[in-house]
Amino acid sequence: MIDKYKNVVEDSATRFLDQGILSCQEDACLVDKELPKLLGFGKSGKIIVLGIAPSCIRRKEEKTQYAMSPFSLVNTPGYLLWKVLDEVSFPVADIYITNLMKCSTPKNRLPTEQELDTCFNSWLSQEIAICNPEIIICLGKLAFDSIAKLNVLDGVKIVQVYHHSFIVRDLSKFEEWRQQWNLIKNGL
Repeated sequence: MIDKYKNVVEDSATRFLDQGILSCQEDACLVDKELPKLLGFGKSGKIIVLGIAPSCIRRKEEKTQYAMSPFSLVNTPGYLLWKVLDEVSFPVADIYITNLMKCSTPKNRLPTEQELDTCFNSWLSQEIAICNPEIIICLGKLAFDSIAKLNVLDGVKIVQVYHHSFIVRDLSKFEEWRQQWNLIKNGL
């Protein structure tokens, strides 16, 4: 399955933002300094899939180039996300995948309001402007609540699905999660 999605990772609409993100030194982001920042990827499409922040725990275990992308195919939660997208024939060519935060937080804690606001103002707002999405699919409640309160996304539909790490912890919800994705796909 990795080869099937390789071009999505490598051919991103926002590559010109990468150097700025990688060199970002915002004081508000108290990041795990052992790990590089994670870059968004995908075509400039009508769909943004939005997570919270890179997992510092999983990223320290992964050593491939795919581990440097959000929702990597080499860990269980990331693999499950791509698996469900594949199973419901979700239009991955129209997806841009990113996180609210580009940095891993110390000890994998949830980002603070200040960190979220800083990263949104510095980077996520640019990614959204470039992609000009019709819909933002938020992985989990924190991503949904964070993006919904910004009130700067006029005309953009915002929906929430289970976070993929939740599915790993409760596989009995996988079928419901698959249906969430299927409903979104059918509503496009």
